[in-house]
Amino acid sequence: MATINSINNNSGTLTVANGLTVTAGGATVTAGGLTVTAGTTSIGVTGNNPFTVASGTSQISIGNDAVAHTVLIGTTTGAATTNINAGTGGYNLYVGSVSASQTVTSAGMVNFPLTSAFFYYLGTGDSSVTGNGGSYTFGTTGNALTKVFDQGSNCTTLGVFTAPVTGRYFLCFRLIITGITAAMTASQCYLNTTAANYDIYTAPGLIKTAGNIISISNSGFFSMTAADTATVTLSISNGASNAASITAGQGASFFCGSLEC
Repeated sequence: MATINSINNNSGTLTVANGLTVTAGGATVTAGGLTVTAGTTSIGVTGNNPFTVASGTSQISIGNDAVAHTVLIGTTTGAATTNINAGTGGYNLYVGSVSASQTVTSAGMVNFPLTSAFFYYLGTGDSSVTGNGGSYTFGTTGNALTKVFDQGSNCTTLGVFTAPVTGRYFLCFRLIITGITAAMTASQCYLNTTAANYDIYTAPGLIKTAGNIISISNSGFFSMTAADTATVTLSISNGASNAASITAGQGASFFCGSLEC
């Protein structure tokens, strides 16, 4: 049994030097709170003993001080289920803070609001940029790109994406090119990352439409190290001049991507 060294009922302070055990009836703190400054506090560690906190609209804080520590919820051995909000009122689970790195809703939706994701397109067309060996970099050679979204602000209107962290990125681009002639028999379009270039070779003059248009696109997963960059470059050759142009439009010529893992 615990030994009570000091009890001051008038001040509302209970000091127990050698531990306090409540075997039946429970302990209720109606005001002031309960503070354990040393030792281990165990609640409901055996059998089916529950721990219930009815906090109303107040905040429940666990491990919110400035000391480095690990907060463990659940068990590391055996089968266990951790339920967060078993009611019907709905909830959001934030990892980090309200502006969290991950949010899980009661509907089962998972959102990563800080994970890099971007979409830029050519708002104004670039005229006569390649066809006779001219090198064209999307967003840089001609007009700047227009941003639809850029979660994390990792891409620029010059079409340069910079990886914020080391990981695997999904990157995608498409260019709609007009003014293709039969003489333009070779082209090289590539997604240029710091680690490697991912090329697409075509014969524009052979695959052009009746309106002298071709479409070039590429997408895939790419390993990038933090601070690596990615751009899109096109060069069409053998034409009489650099008469090929890049078509503007959100659904026409664009560059997009996201961090996947």
